[in-house]
Amino acid sequence: LFAQISEVQLRRNERAGFDAVVFPARTPVRILLGDRWDVGSLQQMFVLLDLVGRQGWTGKTREIDFRTTPVVLRPRER
Repeated sequence: LFAQISEVQLRRNERAGFDAVVFPARTPVRILLGDRWDVGSLQQMFVLLDLVGRQGWTGKTREIDFRTTPVVLRPRER
């Protein structure tokens, strides 16, 4: 799974913690994760990325936010 990740950025958030921004290697859709993530959450991330790709939504989706429940897909601005 980690070979599928191009870059990870850590950003401070307003809750005195950090958020991880994950840039997958094979898609322009970035992923927002909170400060708690593990192999299971990375697997979920790639399952959803696969679903987005299979539905043809990759070009329409800017990012997927896993910090909230339910997960939020944010569209690209036109």
